[in-house]
Amino acid sequence: EAGAIDLISKSDPPDVFLLRVSSMVRFLTLKNKQYELDTVRRTQQQLRRYEQMVAVHPDMMACIGRDGCFLAANPAYLEAFKKTSEALVGVSVESVVGASFFQQSVKPYLARCVNGETLAYQGWQNLSGLGRCFLDVHYSPVIEDNGCVSGVVVIMQNITPYRSGDHHPNRLKRQWLAKQRMEAMGCLA
Repeated sequence: EAGAIDLISKSDPPDVFLLRVSSMVRFLTLKNKQYELDTVRRTQQQLRRYEQMVAVHPDMMACIGRDGCFLAANPAYLEAFKKTSEALVGVSVESVVGASFFQQSVKPYLARCVNGETLAYQGWQNLSGLGRCFLDVHYSPVIEDNGCVSGVVVIMQNITPYRSGDHHPNRLKRQWLAKQRMEAMGCLA
């Protein structure tokens, strides 16, 4: 490529000089566009991998906008609330979990999280798809490149079996580590 630039000589007649410069600009433009396409393809492939990881994860995961409406949810979350993605996205969290539970248990955490805090709690909740569950719930802010919080990633794990003593310590540790990795990805979104 540097050799191609050497072909341009100021001693060329003006029309030849402009033709060579024009050809170089087209060449560099095409090369740049190919680089951009390759970058887009790699980014799309990486996004598909993230989607697959979230889709197969057993924890319930959802992304909520600053307005309190669902932006996305993984299949485990959808199953827990007996919703389809189409029926959940764009809907307020309050309308899904109920006004009372939202005001008491969800809203305070969402409000703190959109101000940049990462929070966690454990508690009982009735889920339409799972029944009464003891949940380990984590709220992580979605921080954009400009530093602004655009939403919240909520990760919920049904720990009812552990609450009753029916658990294996190594499995619990592995699940906890997997959840920490998923939370870190949510913060990078």
